[in-house]
Amino acid sequence: MLVQVDSLEPGITLPGYWFAVPGQVAGGPAVVALHGCDGLLDQKGNLGAARLRYMRLLREAGIAVLF
Repeated sequence: MLVQVDSLEPGITLPGYWFAVPGQVAGGPAVVALHGCDGLLDQKGNLGAARLRYMRLLREAGIAVLF
């Protein structure tokens, strides 16, 4: 799910992608995953294959992810 994270700078928001663990209640474990120099999205504007792989592995372990 695309989310907008407010910056401490007025008028600036940062986009992020939130992947909750199905059935998990609020307050469960979560990580913020940052991308490398190749960026977060592929040439088609989708999350790259490596990001999707990490997201699946973390969710299977019961950990929500914010990219």
